[in-house]
Amino acid sequence: MGATGPAGPKGETGATGPVGPAGPKGETGATGPVGPKGDTGATGPAGTNVAAGQTCATGAVTGFDASGDIICGTPEPACPANSTLTFKVTSNPSGTLEYWPGGEQTLSAEGHPTCTVTVQNPRGLISDINATGIGDKPWALVSKTGFTSASISARIPDCKGFLSVGSVLGNYPTCSNASTVLESGHSTATFVVTAS
Repeated sequence: MGATGPAGPKGETGATGPVGPAGPKGETGATGPVGPKGDTGATGPAGTNVAAGQTCATGAVTGFDASGDIICGTPEPACPANSTLTFKVTSNPSGTLEYWPGGEQTLSAEGHPTCTVTVQNPRGLISDINATGIGDKPWALVSKTGFTSASISARIPDCKGFLSVGSVLGNYPTCSNASTVLESGHSTATFVVTAS
């Protein structure tokens, strides 16, 4: 075999091949640190106080509209004058005798739930009159809301005892006979408050 000949000249660069497909997406890098706080901006021009000098007839501002005017709440309707509120209680038996239940009750003027009157119910044996001329607890006005004045009237009770007669002494409703008469039912007492 003969000797190897000298290297030939360098050939020309071949044509560029096609671009290969994109590789998979890399993982998201860590969040960088928070940048420094920016400078405070310039103060804007003074605004116009649209609501200055505006008031509500009810004294209740509930907010502001888009133009800056105040929005007033709806005024509470006034409590009607000479509102009549009628309170009733029914006697309860204890053994063979009837007693007024005591406690308190509250009523509101019709159509005016915020106009209320609270009274103390009579409490004690329905025939009891003590040394001061009233029972254990008589009818009494406890409080009123929305009204400025009130007058009271205890009515003669509807007595159900045998031959029992009703009367009122010091706002305490009495029945001359406190015996329970089941066929007749229980005695009832009424208290009327007129409020304005």
